[in-house]
Amino acid sequence: LGAGTTGLELAIFLASLGKEVRILEARSAKEVSVGTYGMQLRNYGLKVEFGVRAEEILPEGVKVSGEEEGVIPCDTVINALGRRPLWDEAGSLRFCGPEFHQIGDCLKVRNLMATTSEAWTIARNIGCY
Repeated sequence: LGAGTTGLELAIFLASLGKEVRILEARSAKEVSVGTYGMQLRNYGLKVEFGVRAEEILPEGVKVSGEEEGVIPCDTVINALGRRPLWDEAGSLRFCGPEFHQIGDCLKVRNLMATTSEAWTIARNIGCY
């Protein structure tokens, strides 16, 4: 569920392992850009089904509404719906150690490359004050 960065990257990975994958996205194609993943999606025969909203997870599959109605049979559902910074949760850990650094999505929602680069820089500078 979800055609954001996390959902698409995971779908491509699972397809590379030979898994059968369907990508459901509640938003319209105009609201979501999958362009950077287009070639990989095509290589694995993956398509994003836009305008399909997951209403309920049932033992037999996902109940959907929107462009498609009914139950889509499946044995596994992965929730990759949205990300948001968790400032309060991160801030509650501020005094648990001698140094505290917030990185990644707890500051601002970003991609993995930006987060990894930031983590590397902070780790390199720990104790250099």
